[in-house]
Amino acid sequence: IVEGRVVADDEVGHGIVRGDIYAQFIKLMADSNVEGEIYHAELHLEPGSWFEGKSRRHADALALAPAQPASEF
Repeated sequence: IVEGRVVADDEVGHGIVRGDIYAQFIKLMADSNVEGEIYHAELHLEPGSWFEGKSRRHADALALAPAQPASEF
């Protein structure tokens, strides 16, 4: 289970994601379960995959990802 934001050039989804995904290419496999928003240039859903949320197509999806907050020590 992934809870939080995923940022990657390419994302092949297996398992559970609860959060937003930012990637140029996203493929959700049959065993994937995603709740959140997906920002992508290209999105593929295999039969059996589960997606609940919004899909936003953008030529440069990675540019839409929020900046990571600075770590506190």
